[in-house]
Amino acid sequence: MQKALGYRFVLEAFSYPKRLNPGELFSISFVVRNTGSSPFYYDWPVEISLLHPDTREVVWSQQLQDVDIRTWLPGENWGSARRAYAAAPEAYTVNQNLKIPDLAPGAYILAVAVLDPAGNLPSLRSAVENYYEGGRHPIGRVGVGKTIHNFKLDAFDSLRLDETLRYEVPSLSVLSK
Repeated sequence: MQKALGYRFVLEAFSYPKRLNPGELFSISFVVRNTGSSPFYYDWPVEISLLHPDTREVVWSQQLQDVDIRTWLPGENWGSARRAYAAAPEAYTVNQNLKIPDLAPGAYILAVAVLDPAGNLPSLRSAVENYYEGGRHPIGRVGVGKTIHNFKLDAFDSLRLDETLRYEVPSLSVLSK
């Protein structure tokens, strides 16, 4: 459906260090391509987070600066007969330097998500197998203040079966005289 009627963000590559040290900068880089038929029309932020390895709860997150997903455009001049674009969609590379606070040493899960700015909740799914219920895309394990040797993730959740994504509208306060 996304291919025919909307955006379809494919995460093609992701790079991050094996070990993060609290208080120090670390670099992440990823490549994304919109293989759908439309751009995404709203300026929603991209978030990088660390998840607890057992509960998948967010223990740290940061929104990326100067990343505008509206610029991740699809290809041009769709050819129905050949079922492809004459001009293929461009690959977009995102590079960022981030810093985590003081966290307990251990293994965490690095994840990426696109947030609906109304409630700052993950609300956009990418076309990638790595998916956790709730809208985050786990990338791999990372050591924080500790060297780890197992970076592999276990099972993923079904993107198709996840019904937890929702919109959260901030409450409006009514002014009275």
